[in-house]
Amino acid sequence: MTQSMVEHLRAVPLLGIHAFGIASGPRLENPATRLGQWRLGGQAAWVAARTAGVTGIQLLQVIATLGGEATRAQIEKQTPGLGADDLDRELSRLAAGELIVLRPDGAAALRPQSENLVHEVAPSMASDHTPITSDALAGICRTLGIKPPMRKQERIDAIADFFADPGNAVRIRAELSGEAWDLLLRIADADLHDDDLYEYAFAARMVHYRPNHLRHDPRIDVLDELMSRGLIGASWDSRLWVWKQAWPVLDRPFFTHWSVPEKPATQQVSFTPARIPRVVADLDRALQVWRAHPPAALKSGHMRLAKTNVRSLAKSLGSPVQAIDLLGRLAMGIGLVRAKIVSKSGRGRNQTIDEVWNPDEQLIAEWNCLTPSQQWLRLLAEWCRPQGDFSEPQVINRHLVLWELANLEPAAGWTNPDQFAEWVAHHYAPEGDKAEALEAVDDLRHLGVIASSGPAGLTELGAAALRDPVAAADIEVGGSTQAIVQADHTVIAPPDLRADVAAWLASIAVLESDAGAFIYRLDPHLLTVAVQAGKTPESILEFLTELSSVPLAANIEWLVRDAAGRAGRIRLISAPTVVVVSDPVDLVTACSVKAAKLRPISDTVAVSELAHPKVQAALERKGLVPEVVLGSAAQPPATPTPALGQPSSAVPGHGPVRKHLLVRDPLALTPDLVDTLGPEKR
Repeated sequence: MTQSMVEHLRAVPLLGIHAFGIASGPRLENPATRLGQWRLGGQAAWVAARTAGVTGIQLLQVIATLGGEATRAQIEKQTPGLGADDLDRELSRLAAGELIVLRPDGAAALRPQSENLVHEVAPSMASDHTPITSDALAGICRTLGIKPPMRKQERIDAIADFFADPGNAVRIRAELSGEAWDLLLRIADADLHDDDLYEYAFAARMVHYRPNHLRHDPRIDVLDELMSRGLIGASWDSRLWVWKQAWPVLDRPFFTHWSVPEKPATQQVSFTPARIPRVVADLDRALQVWRAHPPAALKSGHMRLAKTNVRSLAKSLGSPVQAIDLLGRLAMGIGLVRAKIVSKSGRGRNQTIDEVWNPDEQLIAEWNCLTPSQQWLRLLAEWCRPQGDFSEPQVINRHLVLWELANLEPAAGWTNPDQFAEWVAHHYAPEGDKAEALEAVDDLRHLGVIASSGPAGLTELGAAALRDPVAAADIEVGGSTQAIVQADHTVIAPPDLRADVAAWLASIAVLESDAGAFIYRLDPHLLTVAVQAGKTPESILEFLTELSSVPLAANIEWLVRDAAGRAGRIRLISAPTVVVVSDPVDLVTACSVKAAKLRPISDTVAVSELAHPKVQAALERKGLVPEVVLGSAAQPPATPTPALGQPSSAVPGHGPVRKHLLVRDPLALTPDLVDTLGPEKR
């Protein structure tokens, strides 16, 4: 192997992603050793083929179809429309990924470890993977007017020589019906597993065995026309293909479409001081909401909030819906909230279990001991190497996006994120996925790794996190405590606003822009929610007075007091036990039982802070016979919460407990991390 480890990893970043670990937990102790073992064992070739890209995969298929080796002239003939520079770049990438050997004269050959990873565009009649009987070959020879030779290989060679004659190819094309020619082109342009051709592939089984009900099926007639002439083959697992020997009849390259999209344009990203992203403050406020109202867990078991909970929380916090959905998934993965059973009904297969996401107070206490920078890094680490519910393609595309971002010039970003995601999908196919890449870009915007708007480039804090997470945790983020509170309800704050001040402000105002300076707008709904959560109008006005570098306008005070006045107009009161009677006299009797601790709220309804079994026992001791009706609010005894670091198996219903909130391992594969492996050759 002539490629150094660094060159190999730069050509196949997916290999490094797997070696360093895409799931959460301790990073592999010696990824360089594992990479060397994979290269020698052939696993590296499989990984390289998974991100060879659309053009790279087509080139591999062309070389495989040409017998596993092709001259430069043969490759150029098969790649019309592909520029010489693009061809050289793609072939060099395949060679660096150790999928092919590229010779000085431009010839290319598949490496032995990649031969079984690439299927041929047009399988050969002599291939062991697509067997055809000697009798079938004899029948094809007779249809073509060839006297069948004795040996099987001789029959294949005779058929190949027949189709190689340009005159015979023209004659065959003229003999075929329009339906047969159209199907032949369709098969040639389709992947071997194209679902659209399934009905024909299934019918191909009946060409030589025609049941009465299919005797006049037009599909079988068309297939018979092609198969009898040796133009196409079929397998019992519903595949169709054009034989390699018959390809000259088509008089065209194996692929008619070749394209290498240009790398999307970049532009400079405006410099802003490092600052803690809003997601950290949003998490603190979300945990407060979840303490009071634990969100219901999905019946599917997926680790994410229900859409209704996401929308209501987003409105309450004044944050985007996508950001709250992401925040919920990260909190669940870290373990800040855990699934807790609140009720069960039914038995066996008909049993229904209701769960809620309950904050883990012990883990939250540890979380609050971290600095805002450490908390943000922990959220980013969870996103990069998730503990919770995730799919491998999702995480792979996240790392591929981070890899490309880390390879950008300093202070540069992709001008059009949509084009960037499309390029990632093409360049890293089949693992590359446009939708996953776009979602990764959106997530990184919410996490503050890239700018929230404009070009998709790393922020100062995002670049620092990828370079060295440990050093990033010590970055001084924010220091300003002053802003301008204007009469039009907007608040203009400097970009280095201190994290705790920004969190306070975010609880009463909506962030409208963070391009340069922060621009907030005081929001009546958030002000009302803040008062309901315990703040007072005086404390809010005191905060705004200290924050503002100019005197507060009178209408700011009016806004705050008016919003605060709406806080208590409508109140929802919940109680473990509700007693409902039909006769008001019975309610008076029930409320006289001191052990029940009932408090009347109407002539026929009373509530108690005690659980229903205690209220029931107290009333029965006084001779009353209440009927117990359990609704969804009834809750069994709470499941104990595990201590920090306690194995999850010790607590039924709980996911794995994170032992270390602060992750010091690299968050993602970066160029700097690749270079640490050294230039050794293996």
